[in-house]
Amino acid sequence: MAVVGAYAHIDPSQGAELPARLGAIEGVSTFALGDPGKIGLLIEAESLERAHGLLRGEIPKTEGIRGVFPVYAHAEPEEDRESISS
Repeated sequence: MAVVGAYAHIDPSQGAELPARLGAIEGVSTFALGDPGKIGLLIEAESLERAHGLLRGEIPKTEGIRGVFPVYAHAEPEEDRESISS
């Protein structure tokens, strides 16, 4: 499991619609940052590779997103995930 915190520069005129658009992407949730030109992102994915794919693929392609910047990442080592599921 990987958790990535990020923020996105957005088109402020589309700020009201973006939480729903981004929330439709599996594993992505949003939160306010108190700046009309930015939105906070929490990405939960099965791996860092999948989280990276969202950061470089689906999220930036969302209408109204101008750029995405990761600020935090945490991933459980593979062996920890295997022992938890056993």
